Amino acid sequence: MPGVYIDCHTHLYKQFPIAKFFEIAEANFIEQSKQSSPAIFGIFLFSIPKIGLELPSSDDYRALENELLWERQPCDEVGAYCFKTTQNNLFFVLEGIQHASREKLEVLQLGGTLKPQQTALPFQTLLSATISDEEALCSVPWAFGKWAGNRGILVKNALQAHKELQRFFLGDNSGRAPFINKSEILDTFEAFRGFNLTGSDPLPFANEMQRVGKSGIRFNVSDFVPEHPLQSIRTTLLSGKVDSYIQLKPSLSFLMHQMRLHIGI
Repeated sequence: MPGVYIDCHTHLYKQFPIAKFFEIAEANFIEQSKQSSPAIFGIFLFSIPKIGLELPSSDDYRALENELLWERQPCDEVGAYCFKTTQNNLFFVLEGIQHASREKLEVLQLGGTLKPQQTALPFQTLLSATISDEEALCSVPWAFGKWAGNRGILVKNALQAHKELQRFFLGDNSGRAPFINKSEILDTFEAFRGFNLTGSDPLPFANEMQRVGKSGIRFNVSDFVPEHPLQSIRTTLLSGKVDSYIQLKPSLSFLMHQMRLHIGI
């Protein structure tokens, strides 16, 4: 059975040339898979309406065909793209929205019909609106400093309220440094579900695209349908036969990026 490797939290910033972004992602997936036979790779790619970051257009994806010589494959789902790479791997993209709550907690939506909110909603209201859509997968991603204090209580309460809802997830990301402990909230979720939707969650700095594909989830599948990648993934996620993997950011890079974000250097 082919292995499937998915980075569950990515963004395509203007600093990331699209062809180079996907070329790096495939190389990182190949390194993680350690497979000589073709595999299936994918990313969950999110817009960020709060900062005006949009998703690529269909024409933008032509760079993968023109520059990387990837072959676009038929794909029937909205917001989904699939390619066959020159190394015979299948590479798919599933697009979604990163919502921001009034408390500055993120909620990731994949699939479904909920549109970007014009004004920031309270976290519980935003989360309820997202998970009420039965066609959507919903994930609350960890972010440095955001799961502490009152916001941490909100995430804990959400976990207790929705942990049995199989389209609700929590997610780790490789943006934390080795000296930052993994959240106990994630440990609780993993004890119940067996994995979390890990992703790279790159920051808007040019060298951050080097991390895409180095963290995510992996599983084996015999019946992946390229025309319906979200449906295929949903079935596997609900089965729970999934592992998470993560490569944390070096401590020095973490500190430098935090200073650039918060101090502007």
